[in-house]
Amino acid sequence: MPASYVSDPSLIDFPPLDPARTAVVVIDMVNHQLTPGQGMLRMVAENGHDTDYYRERCERLVIPNLKRLLPAVRAAGATVAYVRGASFRSDCSDAIPTIQAVRSSWGAVEGEWASEVIEALRPEPGDINLPKPASGAFSANLDRPLRSLGIEHLLYTGVATNRCVLCSVTAGFDLGYRGYLVADAAAASSAYFEQATVDLISVYMARVVTTDAIIAAIGAGARVPSTA
Repeated sequence: MPASYVSDPSLIDFPPLDPARTAVVVIDMVNHQLTPGQGMLRMVAENGHDTDYYRERCERLVIPNLKRLLPAVRAAGATVAYVRGASFRSDCSDAIPTIQAVRSSWGAVEGEWASEVIEALRPEPGDINLPKPASGAFSANLDRPLRSLGIEHLLYTGVATNRCVLCSVTAGFDLGYRGYLVADAAAASSAYFEQATVDLISVYMARVVTTDAIIAAIGAGARVPSTA
């Protein structure tokens, strides 16, 4: 696909970032998604699939970048919104039917260790922190608090780029938010799916950006250049 089409800036207008109207959406940075030998990683390994790319990208890139990004956006006055794959019922029957069984096997129940945000990225007072019954962030009723706060720009981060992050970006687009995929603060299940999802998103649904670009722009109220 020609690069000029992948990143065509004429398709959608992206005005300068206003911190008061911006939120970082942190998707599924929880214990059952990120702890080796537990939850999702245990299940994937037991099914014979390689987890090296995902684990290494999270450890070396995603978590360090989020540890820089989140304090910077809070300091600028932006909102941080965590959404977590978690169910209220112990059998996860309140999740959508297609994921009830796997959620239950991961122990992804609200109030339990498995569904908590990892210690390195612990939420702070004033952050939004919601459980979600499905893949996308907006299944957590995230739209309501964002509308109340006057949020217009969403910075998507977390895991997995080709699953829950993608579902969040597409839903947010149709709800009228201007979306930014912070590509170096997100991880897919493989390098192939990482690039494929970035290519797909960048055509139309969101601007693909870096952590450094967001930190620079949000403090200055500037436009964020695309990296796609």
